[in-house]
Amino acid sequence: MGDTESKTTQEAVAADNTEAKRMQYCGKMMLAPMVRMGTLPTRLLALRYGADLVYGEEIVDYKILRCSRVENPVLDTVDFVMPSGLVVFRTCKEEKDRVIFQMGTADPQRAVEVAKLVENDVAGIDVNMGCPKNFSIKGGMGAALLREPDLAYDIMAALTKAVKVPVTCKIRLLPTREATMSFMKRMQSTGIAAIGLHGRLREQRPREPVQLDAMTAAIGDMHIPVIANGGSLDFKNYSEAHAWMEKTGCDSLMIARAAQNNLSVFRKEGTLPQVDVAREYMLLALQYDNAVGNTKYCLQKLLSKCLTSDLGKQVHGAHTMRQLCAAFGLTSEYETTTRQQEEAAQRFGFTLTPSDDQIDEAKGTPIEALLKEEMDKDGKSDGDGDGECGDEGARKRPKIDPHDVTIIDNAKYFRRHFKRCKTPREHLSNYTTRYNLPAAEFETHQTKDRRFVCTCRVGDSVYAPRDPSSSKKEALQSAALAALIARGVVSFSCDFEARESTLRVLDSNLEPKTTQQSATA
Repeated sequence: MGDTESKTTQEAVAADNTEAKRMQYCGKMMLAPMVRMGTLPTRLLALRYGADLVYGEEIVDYKILRCSRVENPVLDTVDFVMPSGLVVFRTCKEEKDRVIFQMGTADPQRAVEVAKLVENDVAGIDVNMGCPKNFSIKGGMGAALLREPDLAYDIMAALTKAVKVPVTCKIRLLPTREATMSFMKRMQSTGIAAIGLHGRLREQRPREPVQLDAMTAAIGDMHIPVIANGGSLDFKNYSEAHAWMEKTGCDSLMIARAAQNNLSVFRKEGTLPQVDVAREYMLLALQYDNAVGNTKYCLQKLLSKCLTSDLGKQVHGAHTMRQLCAAFGLTSEYETTTRQQEEAAQRFGFTLTPSDDQIDEAKGTPIEALLKEEMDKDGKSDGDGDGECGDEGARKRPKIDPHDVTIIDNAKYFRRHFKRCKTPREHLSNYTTRYNLPAAEFETHQTKDRRFVCTCRVGDSVYAPRDPSSSKKEALQSAALAALIARGVVSFSCDFEARESTLRVLDSNLEPKTTQQSATA
């Protein structure tokens, strides 16, 4: 009789715990997971404006499993750090009970290993099953899991059994109502606390209207909270967002693009001017030593309506945290904060990752800094393998002396500017072929804040753009553009206000038409 009573008590406690986990996701306004945008300063500001929960940006299982958990006494944070020193995920006490860690995974065992690594520092674990990008799809992650319900079930079942914190997943609509309902109920049966539902199909993009009716129909008789996502085109403030959530019939709302444009969308009292929000963000980025590249990226998103203003132009032209702070009149705060962080680092005997300011001031541009680091290492650099030659990645190349690199200003490639015309790499290939030069060789490097810089070798000369790029492909094109400009093959101008570029081919042997101008973005 005692065993029976004990079992009954355990079942009651388990039921109470399950209900408590579900309630965590009821009636909530949440910051959605956003790549690059969902770092610590963004999450904290969203919470201070009224968000109930905040999701971090998706992190792939392989990447986080290479990290070590480090308690940072200087910033009072918990950092998950790669062997290279790159901070992949940073969190703090202020958000501990309200931050959701989102992972990209296609393997139950790796998913459990990740969850075990982070569960003591977060409020919940989420699996991305909605990302439609090729990177996720090709790795069997994201929206690819919508076509693998058995694997998705195994992942979620393994997680719910392995960790104490609530486990959720975020999906997209499937082609039919029946398919969406079937998948959602299958995930529900694993014991997850809630499920996020983005109201578009895998093939649809944010500019396309959300399928509100399909979302409402798919909810059916779900017994766990359903979190609506995808409606940012339909609301701009808290009251409108809440009204939209009620239309869906969902229990909570997850906000992405509307928050990216203005994090104060979570304020019940109404939104604040973008400039005020961006300034508050800047202070948090400074306080938590956020990477300059990520800080600049987030500021440009937060200032989306002010990019052509004097402030917007200053942010666009900034390369260091000092310059970003100066744009907001925060130079004094920058000096005070960095001094306090350096003093704390000495007091605790903690090594801070060198800031971009320190690197730039001590070594020059990001590409020069990285090349100098390479020069200090033994052996030869084999680069990235991205080149015009078929076997380029297979052979060793001599290290590049940073003093031999010609740095070109304003050699910035934007893919949207070249949709209907030749890319810089195509022009460079035509040039080297026309004059019987060796094919251009490219070598890419990744900075500590996950940006990319690239050199382009044409013959004995090496060229590079001054500014890092957000992706490897853009870095390659920017390096090709730098080589073309330096060798006098083209002239290039980018009108920041009009958001268009003009590339003029100066060598008449290459192009019968001498000018190509992008469409306004």
